[in-house]
Amino acid sequence: MKKSITVNASPQAVWDAIISYRTSEPSARSVISQEGPKTVVEEEFGGLPMVGSSKVVYEETETPFSRIDFKLVRGDKLSVFEGAWVIRPNGGTTDVDLTANLDIELQFPFKDQILNSQAEKDMDKRLQYIKQRAESAL
Repeated sequence: MKKSITVNASPQAVWDAIISYRTSEPSARSVISQEGPKTVVEEEFGGLPMVGSSKVVYEETETPFSRIDFKLVRGDKLSVFEGAWVIRPNGGTTDVDLTANLDIELQFPFKDQILNSQAEKDMDKRLQYIKQRAESAL
């Protein structure tokens, strides 16, 4: 799944907003470790259909001002959690693409549709945070 947004800010402001998201909601996510271009984040997702809440630990690998890839280290319910933030300058604005691939081990009817719907809402929330944060930094 891929979602995109155009932000009226520089790639660096967008980058800083993405990095700030890691600590924007301390009750839901926290940085476990940071070494060079790699950051390990623990995050809890609440209200997931059929599974309730889920805790994941994932590693982000940074390529400054252009992309951040993430992949699952471990999860209590998610078996796949990976994707990337891609930052592209576009004249005076910056285009941001967020891709995500996720899965759970449980099998139930319409699993993919339900997961995709939840992922889409979460991705929209993250992109709106990035847009608002980066544009307010001007």
